[in-house]
Amino acid sequence: MPAHSLRENGFTLVELMVAMVISLIVAIAVYGIFNGIARQTNQTTATQDMWQQGRVALYMMDHDLSETGYGLEPQACGATMPAISANYAANGLATSLTISTVSTGIGLGSIPLGNVDPGATTISLIATTASALTVNTPLLLRAQQGGGGCSGNSINAVGPSSITLSQASPYAAIAYVATTQSGTETYSIGNATPNCALGSLQRLTPGNPVAQPVACGVVAMDVRCVYQNVLQPQACVGPNDPSGNILQSVNLALLLGDSRSDRQYHGPGTFTMPSGATVSIQPNHRYTLLQSSVPLRNFFVVPQ
Repeated sequence: MPAHSLRENGFTLVELMVAMVISLIVAIAVYGIFNGIARQTNQTTATQDMWQQGRVALYMMDHDLSETGYGLEPQACGATMPAISANYAANGLATSLTISTVSTGIGLGSIPLGNVDPGATTISLIATTASALTVNTPLLLRAQQGGGGCSGNSINAVGPSSITLSQASPYAAIAYVATTQSGTETYSIGNATPNCALGSLQRLTPGNPVAQPVACGVVAMDVRCVYQNVLQPQACVGPNDPSGNILQSVNLALLLGDSRSDRQYHGPGTFTMPSGATVSIQPNHRYTLLQSSVPLRNFFVVPQ
């Protein structure tokens, strides 16, 4: 039987190496495409969640503000004294906002106690015997200018024919014994937690002594009050400004951060709020600002 050589069919080592390299390149490209799609999907979801959290927070604050003083008699010295107050940090940024239904009003049949001058703390009684008054009795000071606004106060001491106020009157006013209704909600910025990586907006109510987070991702809060006859919003100083102008509306601004850290995104390291306050932010997170102007239902101007 004649001898002959057998040839084996197959790929050479070089061909196998080329095929492997091509397969690896294709796999890397496919992985990159799917990874990019997944990253974009996660980013979109995180951004949508940020917007949703912000809308919920702003809605709750809008509701609490707009309900301040609702339902009380509008002819009782401008209806009510909405106890809206804010605390501010050194840079002017609001750290907390207290929205109170503690409302002070006077009945139409109330008898004035006496007059008080700007900056004064003593009132000589012109009606109502001193025996009917006690320390800490709530008072309402009705301004004699500035649109007839009012401010709350209380009795610090009672004398035979005069009373001493707990705080000096901001303007010339007539004093009345006040009636009050109570209940408060306080909003504040909470620290970062495992569930809220950048921080949260917290709400404290009388029914729950522990502040509860209502929205994640809220990193800063701006609160400015608009007073009657004043053109520019300013820091909230109470139901009246030093000139006796009535609080008319509250401007809110919430800065929210995306919970997802994106190393491919490089934003600024600071953000300027509407009030001018500067907030330090993380450059690898996306941020958005939500704003609202809330008119108060109890706004009422006493005719001149």
